[in-house]
Amino acid sequence: MSDRIIVLLPGLAAHGGIQRFNRTFCKALTAYAKQRHADIEVITLHDPPGWYDERYLRQPVTGCNGRPWQFVRRALAALAQPHQLVIVGHVDLGPLVVPAQLLYPRARVLTLTYGIDVWRRLAWHKRVALQRATRVWAISNYTATRLGAEQQVAQQAIEIVPIPVDPDFVAQLAAWQAVHQQPIRTRLLSVARLQSVAERKGIDAVITALSELRLKVPDVTYTIIGDGNDRPRLEQLARQHDVADIVTFTGRVTDEQLLTYLNGTDVFVLPSRTEGFGIVFIEAMACGKAVVAGAHGGSPEVVEDGVTGRLVPHGDQQALITALSDLLLDDARRSAMGNRGRMRAAGVYSYQQFSLRLAQTLDALLEHNHITQGRGKVRL
Repeated sequence: MSDRIIVLLPGLAAHGGIQRFNRTFCKALTAYAKQRHADIEVITLHDPPGWYDERYLRQPVTGCNGRPWQFVRRALAALAQPHQLVIVGHVDLGPLVVPAQLLYPRARVLTLTYGIDVWRRLAWHKRVALQRATRVWAISNYTATRLGAEQQVAQQAIEIVPIPVDPDFVAQLAAWQAVHQQPIRTRLLSVARLQSVAERKGIDAVITALSELRLKVPDVTYTIIGDGNDRPRLEQLARQHDVADIVTFTGRVTDEQLLTYLNGTDVFVLPSRTEGFGIVFIEAMACGKAVVAGAHGGSPEVVEDGVTGRLVPHGDQQALITALSDLLLDDARRSAMGNRGRMRAAGVYSYQQFSLRLAQTLDALLEHNHITQGRGKVRL
């Protein structure tokens, strides 16, 4: 009898770091299931019914169009059927699995965590669901530490698995470089969703630093990719500081356009104070770019200070100006950091490494399930 794996996710189709990671995760999971002859059912909250992309899945998802109660019904119906493993793609979805654990106590649960979603103490029902998971993935050591401190998750249940570079991004980058496309030149680049919490990303700090930075680097320009309800505030901030002439807001761009900007920039900058990991950091590194990031959260585990980029404390304008000017004025140093970043992205954050880690985790969970079924045990 084939193993049955139920996957509960916020969504796959939309823009955003978690969605991009979910797509890469599903790609690796699909390959694993095919090799192990396992069955997968993917239920997503925000995707339309039947959403499908053959790059990531073998069959359409059960999408719920952003309707929470429909998602609850679909998830509980799936969990009421025999299964060996549940993968919970966000802590908010974890409580749905608790009733199913009463029906199928031998089924294993893998919960995925990211960053700020678990850095603060959760509501009790989400915390209990997280504690009951067989294995909890954290994308950084920092998040793993907060899981123990804030959520009281046992350290032996936590596994640190960094987010990989999306293999489709790597393929698109190789294709882009092969035809020698012309990059779009900018000296500084940020990529982020410009929501009302955008100040956490530090984009406003970069804008306010430009008036002093341009005195040291007269040809400095700054391009911001992304959109959201905070964009008008940021545009007004650029006008207030008399730097609107060197700041470009592109809005959302296609994947191919993103590559033209990433390859055309000198420095990628996002001095965030709440970055759980930063997929955009490793994408910039894959393009051979030096990165300036915040010295907080999971960023220091991705960007090596003085090696692949610079880390600056959030809110320290002088440190930010110094880091940016030093890199913009030193071509050799900037290039060396970019090359080291490219090698780090291809090694530490490769899709192959991630797929191997996923296979090892799932093998251990499913094998344990089979052993406990044979022995009548339900606990590790």
